[in-house]
Amino acid sequence: MHNIKNILKIYKASTYLQNLLDNLDGSNNLDNSNNFNDGLVELLKNTFTILNLNVSHKKYIKYLSNLITNHKNIKYTTKNILSYVKLADYFQLDIQDEFFIFILDKYVFEQNLFYDKLYQYNPINYYILDKFSKKNDINNATFIYIFKINKNICNEIKTLYSEHIEQNLLNKCIFIVNLYIANNKKIQNVNHLQLLEDLDISGYCGVNQNGIKKLLLVKKLVTHTNHKIHNVNHLQLLEELDISYNIGACGIQVGQNGVDQNGIKNLLLVKKLNVNSNVNITDVNHLQLLVDLNISNHCNVDQNGISKLLFIKKLNTSENSKIKNVNHLQLLVDLDLSNITYKCGVNQNGISHLLFVKKLNTIYNKQIKNINHLQLLEELNISYHSRVDQNGISQLLFVKKLDAKHNKKITNVNHLQLLVDLDISSECCVNQHGISQLSLVKKLNASNNHEIKNVNHLQLLEDLDIGGRCVDQNGISQLLLVKKLNANSNCKITNVNHMQLLEDLNIQCSCGINQNGISQLMSIKTLYIFGNPNF
Repeated sequence: MHNIKNILKIYKASTYLQNLLDNLDGSNNLDNSNNFNDGLVELLKNTFTILNLNVSHKKYIKYLSNLITNHKNIKYTTKNILSYVKLADYFQLDIQDEFFIFILDKYVFEQNLFYDKLYQYNPINYYILDKFSKKNDINNATFIYIFKINKNICNEIKTLYSEHIEQNLLNKCIFIVNLYIANNKKIQNVNHLQLLEDLDISGYCGVNQNGIKKLLLVKKLVTHTNHKIHNVNHLQLLEELDISYNIGACGIQVGQNGVDQNGIKNLLLVKKLNVNSNVNITDVNHLQLLVDLNISNHCNVDQNGISKLLFIKKLNTSENSKIKNVNHLQLLVDLDLSNITYKCGVNQNGISHLLFVKKLNTIYNKQIKNINHLQLLEELNISYHSRVDQNGISQLLFVKKLDAKHNKKITNVNHLQLLVDLDISSECCVNQHGISQLSLVKKLNASNNHEIKNVNHLQLLEDLDIGGRCVDQNGISQLLLVKKLNANSNCKITNVNHMQLLEDLNIQCSCGINQNGISQLMSIKTLYIFGNPNF
């Protein structure tokens, strides 16, 4: 019976239904509509009975036509809302998801309306639970409204994001497994949530040490910048732990509140740890199962503090002057040695024995010059004042993603034949010849690179940034697959009508494109024209 979705498409639904409406007799009876496809009319009659809408045939057809035509312009009331919801769900209309989300956002969540009519309808509750499970701005009054009408929904919540729900309402929810209440000052205690496995009480969240003391099953915990949590040793099942701070957050000093060395000493199962800028952590050698480790910025973990680790695959030591050498971490695959404030201590010798690194970041790192020994590299960031030069990447073969913006020492990337994602913007010195032999690139940023004039040979391009002074009109004339284009402030680009697949287009400021230059585009979803004098 749900095949009506396809039937309606065949009959150009809105027009067909309108004709059906016009031909219904005064009795509003579908039985007298024999001028139309008998199968479709019979199907409409059967579903009318099944749905039990308590409306006339004519209203039934009108409601269905309204939904298909423009559900956002319908005037919803307490009398018709349930009928519309039933129709959208039963006929599995293309707009079903969008319609339900629209109804919930505009009426239930924003105005606290209609839920008393809809709460017994399972699809609506499914969408509400889905909303709860993602980042949202639902206020406490709305939680009160929903919980008051549907007391059972509290028991259905398994995942909840909320900065606004208050303690008395959270106390009603006892089956939550994943709870994200970062910056929620109104929650102080989550001990009643004995099934919790994933918990975020970061920022200004009001939960303190007493508020987690009875939890046993938590596997993932985030207390980022929460000074009120200082010991997590009772959480013996922890596998993922974030006890980091923002750089200089709240002026934290050694010895101040926050999880310290003593507060993690009994943990054994942690595989992923973030202690970025946590000055109270100095040694993580007891965490022998660690695979992913962030000891960046003002963290006090030093060379000794990681000397016994063996299984690390991902490491971030950016801005940590106390880490000098990571050669003992032979399983490293992902390594961040970025050095914006020039404090990262790892130098060329400190990575000389590594063999399996696939992703490397040396942005601003002036101590790393040559990475040719990292033959498995697939993703590389040597942008800005990285010291890596042309010779330092000359033997690499498998790089698929390269960021070399502002790196004046890179001039040619033709040997990187597998490149798919390339950034050679701004002061990067890669010129036209330096990309002439590439063929697989799908994403290119050449904005403000005056040396790049033509990218027509990159026939697979889907995402292209040629903002500022760079590529001209002729230089993109043969591109056909581009879906996203940034030509912001590029006065040399005047027409993109040949890019028929374009969905996202930025032609702001002094871009040379005018109305005529986009007149034949049919697939645009996002258009930016701010400051363009041609519009």
